[in-house]
Amino acid sequence: MKKLIILLIFSISITTIFADLNKLRIVDKAEKTNDIVPARYQTVNRERAACIIFITDLEVDLDFRPRLDLIALTNPAAGQFHVYIDPNERAIDVHALGYEPLIAVLSDYGIRRLRSSDVYRLRLTGDKKKSNPGYLAGRF
Repeated sequence: MKKLIILLIFSISITTIFADLNKLRIVDKAEKTNDIVPARYQTVNRERAACIIFITDLEVDLDFRPRLDLIALTNPAAGQFHVYIDPNERAIDVHALGYEPLIAVLSDYGIRRLRSSDVYRLRLTGDKKKSNPGYLAGRF
């Protein structure tokens, strides 16, 4: 019985935490570029990596975690992240401070098959929960 109560309290706590977080989202489908991944970005099998470029308007710390292998992560400009991954990758977990994690399944955004040297662009943004400024207005 104690285990059930602890589990119930834990699940309510987790639900409350995630209910207060903002949501990440990817806008539109992926755009394939004419760029080619530089030869220095290779998998352990010496195959040239693929690259997903995340363009974002978010001003928080971001972390990208592919399921297979992260070959490199670069930030060449503000709001731009180049995530070099194994060509067999199918999903990338995106984490941002203050946001619920996003599992970006590549096929959901039009990337059916990722090949060596492919470069795609995805636009990443977030939906912030609006605070109610009128809530405090009546108190002062």
